[in-house]
Amino acid sequence: MDTCFAALDAALEALKPGNTCEDVHRACQAVVDRAGYTDAFRKRTGYSIGISFAPDWGEWQVLSLYEGVKTVLRPGMIFHIPPALRIYGQFTVGVSETALVTETGYQQLGTFKRDLAIV
Repeated sequence: MDTCFAALDAALEALKPGNTCEDVHRACQAVVDRAGYTDAFRKRTGYSIGISFAPDWGEWQVLSLYEGVKTVLRPGMIFHIPPALRIYGQFTVGVSETALVTETGYQQLGTFKRDLAIV
């Protein structure tokens, strides 16, 4: 879980104007890799949300925070960032945050305390 917390923090720090979607993913992935959980994190770091994205099963309009996505972040963009680690049949842990790209960085939109909950 500590790795998920650190990965989220790294992603949020990279969520700023001028960086790309790929930059945010790479910041998150680097934390996961350093902790030795590369095989447990085989997904995008996050995705865009907002009123301009009509529901669509294929998510064709959604920006992914992922390798190869070169879209530059701009103020006003909003992303959900849910780093999770999974070893199927053994464990899943994760944390998430929704954040707005601002002129100078990011603004966290969630207000819940980040704690480990075992369910």
